Amino acid sequence: MACLDDVLLEQLLRGGLAGEALAEVDAHLDGCADCRAKLGRAARKAASTPTRNERGAVRELEPAPDPFLGRVIADRYHVKRRIGGGGMGTVYEAEHVLIGRRVALKVLLPQWASEREVVRRFQNEARAAGTLRHPGILEALDMGRTEEGTPYLVLDYLEGRDLEAKMAAEAPLSVRESVEIVRTIGDAVAAAHAAGIIHRDLKPENVFIHELNPRERIVKVLDFGLARPVEAHERITEEDELVGTPMYMAPELILGRPADTRADVFALGGLLLELLTGEDPVPHRRGESLMGFVARAAREPRRRLREDRPDLPEALDEVVHRALSLDPAGRYASAHELFDALMEATGRETMEESASWRLS
Repeated sequence: MACLDDVLLEQLLRGGLAGEALAEVDAHLDGCADCRAKLGRAARKAASTPTRNERGAVRELEPAPDPFLGRVIADRYHVKRRIGGGGMGTVYEAEHVLIGRRVALKVLLPQWASEREVVRRFQNEARAAGTLRHPGILEALDMGRTEEGTPYLVLDYLEGRDLEAKMAAEAPLSVRESVEIVRTIGDAVAAAHAAGIIHRDLKPENVFIHELNPRERIVKVLDFGLARPVEAHERITEEDELVGTPMYMAPELILGRPADTRADVFALGGLLLELLTGEDPVPHRRGESLMGFVARAAREPRRRLREDRPDLPEALDEVVHRALSLDPAGRYASAHELFDALMEATGRETMEESASWRLS
């Protein structure tokens, strides 16, 4: 059997394969590491798409033609090239025509411009990125609307790669590097918590790494679109709609329950588990539907670190296990408390010798 194409992957993720077809795909996956990795990436992307639980249906977005390349937005931002994007928006490299500054221009996809809740999330990101002053949080410089009325956000331009790309190329990482990455992310998240904001969508794609040289890296936390004030318990989405990435979301977020800073601690635990093992926090099961995956992510305890890495200390296994407690009461109360526990579990002196990761 040839390697899986996008059509087969989608059918597998939606639970649309059965009988001989499913058996053939399973047999191929058993012997093809490339397709297993491709399936994992596709599952993560599917799980981060906005969905509705009603009738188990998935809202799917049709790709729109790019209307912005080469244009000057708001008489200031000359759009040079597309550098990224997802289900909600597209990111471009642009240049401020008056001062020559290179910036990142994030534009909401046109089909979402009239969706109140989506625009609200976009504005949340702008406010958080514009008001949170921390070297580990990507700064917003401007916000507005295009001539068509589509919201855009102007951000600092960074060169490098996101944590997803780093893990795809290098995971599993060493204990020291894994803990230092989580520490730098956690330091930025703790600053948001101190300002009364929960991120709620920490995942590898929302962490950007700028590698200055082989020994120095800058870490930035991105995309506060789902961020909420700590005291705000109302839903940010419509009834029965899930927005976020279940692979890393705390169960209380998936289930629509009130969440506090410990939801971000859970996500940090998931990132640490993946950094150390090279495996997804919630591995996708063959033939499993997307909604089945979401339900399992909300209720199934995460595997223990030492199941994949028996060479690692039991104390480190216990720290990761506590951070990933399904019950918020069982987790560390803050990102700083998590890092203190990691330092004790891995050796404080060893960790403090590392100066390769920094925030600015």
